[in-house]
Amino acid sequence: MDYSSLVEQRYELTKTPELWQFDLMNPQQFYQYAKDRGVSIFDSSTINKLWHVGLLRADLIRATRKLEKPSFDLASEENGFFIYCDKRQLENREQGFGGVFKEESEFDDIELLFHPFRMYMLYHIARVFKLHISAMQYLSNPSGFDFLIRHHIDFLNKWSAEKQSTDRLEHWNRTTELAIVLEPTSYAAVFQGLHWRYPDSEDTVWAKLQERNDKVRQFISAVPEGYIKDIRAELCRDAEILDQNKILHVVIRLMSRQERLKLRGSLGGCMQFLYMSEIIRRAAEDAWGRDLPEEDELGFGQWINGARKLYYGTERILDSSIVTRRQLMTSLGLDYGVQVRCYVEGATEFGAMTSAVGEFGGIEFINLQGRFVERGKGLGFTASLKNDLKSHIFSIVVLDQDRDDNIRALKRAVTSDVFFGRFFILTPDFEFANFTVEEMLDVSLNLAGRDRVDVPVRDDILPAIAVVKSSTEFFQVLKQNGLSEINKGESWGAALMSYALLHPEWPQGHKKVGETRPIIEIARFVVNARSGGYIRTIETFKVDPDTGGLLKKDGNNEPNCES
Repeated sequence: MDYSSLVEQRYELTKTPELWQFDLMNPQQFYQYAKDRGVSIFDSSTINKLWHVGLLRADLIRATRKLEKPSFDLASEENGFFIYCDKRQLENREQGFGGVFKEESEFDDIELLFHPFRMYMLYHIARVFKLHISAMQYLSNPSGFDFLIRHHIDFLNKWSAEKQSTDRLEHWNRTTELAIVLEPTSYAAVFQGLHWRYPDSEDTVWAKLQERNDKVRQFISAVPEGYIKDIRAELCRDAEILDQNKILHVVIRLMSRQERLKLRGSLGGCMQFLYMSEIIRRAAEDAWGRDLPEEDELGFGQWINGARKLYYGTERILDSSIVTRRQLMTSLGLDYGVQVRCYVEGATEFGAMTSAVGEFGGIEFINLQGRFVERGKGLGFTASLKNDLKSHIFSIVVLDQDRDDNIRALKRAVTSDVFFGRFFILTPDFEFANFTVEEMLDVSLNLAGRDRVDVPVRDDILPAIAVVKSSTEFFQVLKQNGLSEINKGESWGAALMSYALLHPEWPQGHKKVGETRPIIEIARFVVNARSGGYIRTIETFKVDPDTGGLLKKDGNNEPNCES
């Protein structure tokens, strides 16, 4: 592969880092990320040292001054920061790499950012420089330690001084970088969704992604097929070295994106390497217009002709229908599939609902406020509801009253018979539909007290809080009283839900005292919908487009949330 073309792709992404789906990480975050997934080096400062000697390249360098180094290519300048692409190549050291960490760095004042896929390079560095001495050596022959350590050092001195070893280390860096430059355009196909975090409009973002995809197709078309095949096979073999449970790897890759990305330990590292291979495969398939072997066909061992279809029910399990996937899970003694999909419209609601019922299988939450896009296409709300209906998935929608556009789209879906489930309209918004201002203030003060001791006095804020009419006004008053760190978001939503679970009913003094808060009713409904029996329910009930409740088709009123 022509490395200069790969460097060009890296440089282009450095100019538009918002296209990366995974978050870039500083050395401490990167060290912890790799350690959590079974790839551990000495400590976080080692990341900086590995970068300094060239064993590890950064995916983005941010500096407050111009850097006079030819291999640092300036990509952009914004808000007083200079953004660079790290174009260094590892140079052969005739004396080997022993003791290189003693060298001083001239760039201690810059910020290094790494893509999570760089973990693959850490894996190989930890592997090739690891001291291989049995834990039983001391019990067997303590004096043998000196000989073994000297032998190991002599071997590494000789090995790391050879150009062949430098080329191999550079090869692993380039394999990593290929997956990194393909990640923005292949991510949606691998994870059935995009991490949506852009300030631009949806049309602008898709224009950027389409432009990026066109460049990727042109780039991949020039990469030799044998090279793609070899590095994918190598990634899959390394994945199996970390964890050998091959069928489990397939099952995990049929899980939701959120659950897959939570995996830790050597299994989490294994899956990361498989994702890298799949990202490369998806880009190549798109550019070349044909299917390539899936990851379980590579690595160690092989399938005989027809065996995958016999075992999985298809030759392409990762692209199979939900029916085929369910059949596989059934054959393994597992239940499969999302039974309930709950749509909310903000990070606060998302945090509240996932914290309350996220541990239940078969339930997926989607944030309608630009956080999720399905299969590389903009989240067509109605199209997603149609897909739920086709897949026999209960749709549950939670919206604020002030979002007329979403409410209109939802009610059109109901009247057009492309929606089945329940919807809830919260008046005027999530916070005020479920909590009094006094309760929200108590939650805010409790949150602030976790990280600081100088928490404002409740009675000093209460008079100003008592007259607010919306969550926007509420947070403005908090900010004016020294609580600017409290804002809408998943943490705020989780804190509110924790309070609601402890106090499920409206308090004394409220006009609905003793009644259950709406958010508790919604959470109960979501959980119970898992076992509600979709076909039986849709044959018996219909959705009321005015209230969002369920009405019996024979004219009787809807059941309660537990039905």
